[in-house]
Amino acid sequence: MKVSIDVISVQATTPSEIEVNVDTVYVRSNIRRVELTNGRNNQTLEVWQYDEAQYELKEFQELIAHKVNENKSEIMDSLGYSVDLDLRLAMIEMGMV
Repeated sequence: MKVSIDVISVQATTPSEIEVNVDTVYVRSNIRRVELTNGRNNQTLEVWQYDEAQYELKEFQELIAHKVNENKSEIMDSLGYSVDLDLRLAMIEMGMV
């Protein structure tokens, strides 16, 4: 993962929070509109500024799978459910845990 802070974009519309390309995923946060001023002629330009994490596609998929499994356990624990042994074994065999 590569993290960049205060990235500048001049696109017309709000940058998307998640952008998936062929082999790279960009996750943006703290997206905001800012004004930049040219020091020579004091001309201002409105741009987008944000923080961005860049992942390789496989790295992002692994992160998401981990978060899903993590949250699944938290949700089940918070609701007080207990999963019987056969279901847990099936989940392990399918690679879900």
